[in-house]
Amino acid sequence: AGRGIGTAVIGYRLVWAVEWRDQLADVARAVAWVQRHIGEFGGRPDRLFLMGHSAGAHLAARVAADPEWIADAGGDPRGICGTVAVSGAGYDLGDIDTYRLGLDPTYFAERFGGSRLDGTWWRDASVWPWLDPGDPPFLVIYASGEHPALQRQSRLFHARLTAAGVLSTLTPVKGSSHERI
Repeated sequence: AGRGIGTAVIGYRLVWAVEWRDQLADVARAVAWVQRHIGEFGGRPDRLFLMGHSAGAHLAARVAADPEWIADAGGDPRGICGTVAVSGAGYDLGDIDTYRLGLDPTYFAERFGGSRLDGTWWRDASVWPWLDPGDPPFLVIYASGEHPALQRQSRLFHARLTAAGVLSTLTPVKGSSHERI
């Protein structure tokens, strides 16, 4: 705050009580609310950065990459200046090599596909299909001590961002874990 940076910490409903698309809508509504009210606190609605950890990284990344969510919530997606995605999973839910590293695909299928391993849920819920050169820059961070599959998701996401023409910086944090980062 002393350097002119404000923070709005948001929440979202959890899976089982709602489905994953409702979580995206919750995040988008929070962004739109902040844009409408940030001026009351001396901030600017056109200078927002989204940040999330773990599932929050997935949600922040998807909302930043898919402007329809913020627009549908009454916000302006052009106000997102950057995204910080910390130790996320679900950037590419169809990546077989991630599962080969030991993540159970049924864990994600239950949350995104109604427990089905078939269908298109993995593409619909992933972030990478929505990437395009107009997306805000990303800082992708992961912990060197977390599960190799999560490390892979961060590296793969950074590569997908770069390939899509999105400015991205990948930063591994040495000696940290998924929980401690």
